[in-house]
Amino acid sequence: AKGGAKIFDSRRRESRRRGEELFRHDVDNFELCVHNLIPAPGSHRRKVLRGRGKYGHHGRTCGWGISGNGAKKRGRRTLNPGYEGGGKPLHLRTPVLSKPDLDSMKQDPYTPVTLNVLNMCDDGDEVDYTDLLVRGFPVKKKRKFEQIKIK
Repeated sequence: AKGGAKIFDSRRRESRRRGEELFRHDVDNFELCVHNLIPAPGSHRRKVLRGRGKYGHHGRTCGWGISGNGAKKRGRRTLNPGYEGGGKPLHLRTPVLSKPDLDSMKQDPYTPVTLNVLNMCDDGDEVDYTDLLVRGFPVKKKRKFEQIKIK
């Protein structure tokens, strides 16, 4: 099997050697039928049969080597996905956040207006955000997701 030849391709190569696939290139007489169909080259790979036989290609240790315990055999999952070699796994190290903790990380949906800005207005004035912006007071820009709902 060495020297560039591939075992899984032997049937196809043999049929090509006999000239059985030449009809696909005969454009004038070729009729596309179900029995003519073959997969595109490189698209279909045969599944490797592992553990069949003592001395075969993927026999006995299935190609994973002769390391002692199953944890070192990297090809297959013998340990749970979060295992970190005896250390505390990430999903157990991170704290579980409560509802108030999660809410504290969310952005405030309101546009803040400080008392200093309101003190700059005259007494008895009724102002809203646009009035403050027109007068040139230092107010922050409205956030994109802030919407006004009128019922």
